[in-house]
Amino acid sequence: MSYIREQTTGTSVNHQAAQWIINSSEGAAATGGAMDDWLAEDDAHIEAYAEGLLIWEQLGQIAQDSPSDRLIQHNRWRLPAGIAAMAAVVLLAFGFSSVFMMPTYKTGIGEQRTVRLDDGTRLVLNTNSVLKVDFEKGIRRVRLERGEALFNVAHDKQRPFVVEANDGYVEAVGTLFVVRSEARGMEVTLLSGLVDIGHGEFNSSAKISLTPGDRWRETGAAPVLDRPKIETVTAWRNGEIIFDETPLNVAVAEFNRYTKKPIVLSDNRTAQRKISGVVRIAEPEIFVETVAGVYDLRVNNSDKAITLSNKVAP
Repeated sequence: MSYIREQTTGTSVNHQAAQWIINSSEGAAATGGAMDDWLAEDDAHIEAYAEGLLIWEQLGQIAQDSPSDRLIQHNRWRLPAGIAAMAAVVLLAFGFSSVFMMPTYKTGIGEQRTVRLDDGTRLVLNTNSVLKVDFEKGIRRVRLERGEALFNVAHDKQRPFVVEANDGYVEAVGTLFVVRSEARGMEVTLLSGLVDIGHGEFNSSAKISLTPGDRWRETGAAPVLDRPKIETVTAWRNGEIIFDETPLNVAVAEFNRYTKKPIVLSDNRTAQRKISGVVRIAEPEIFVETVAGVYDLRVNNSDKAITLSNKVAP
């Protein structure tokens, strides 16, 4: 299902961004300064321009894959005349639409990204996440392929909002909740409102309803319903991780979601020791030094990993 952004009356921000992109691709004179001024006026301008560049780049990839068209390699955003004309039609006639694929939002390791969808829903992607949007007339559907996202869903009783993750889904109308999708399963924490959790195709199975404060986890042999401290679930929004009597191997695995150089525990005897406290995501060295100091561990910082091991007795 292709995804078409609804049009606004008058000259929309998307149309303005599209025109700047087209002008830049054509090498229009004096674009730089005027475009910089326009971008500086509003964060929405930056968001629209970035979204438009993503579509423009996708069109370029299509041209690159085509035997009849080739990209001009020295300019990332300049497309062959035929493809550029098609891109202009896409960007200006439809605003920003993805005729060729569902819009995809990604974050790298350690990154976060805030996205506003066309229905007014706002979501925040956590580290190393991938989310695809596929809105239809009667349903607002997104798929969290991996990672974690906080959803602040715009209220619309006529169109349920469905988040798919692994083999399950979360249905909401106007709600605030967090979904985490991993290889071992799905985790859903409801902050406010109501959500239903199901499996398989949407509306094809019995559902489990959550109330604010509930967390549903399908990451082990059997599902678990509990009520965690909400600040520990959402601490990443403030650039923090909160540990509360957390086994050290679990704490290390959580921190490794945010860093490209992994932390490694070399001794299983250390793994089940507990740790509590608040750590900054941007300060892995302090986390490692603190753990090493508390448990008298040796730190070996190599190019590939930071290893924590028991000190050898003299």
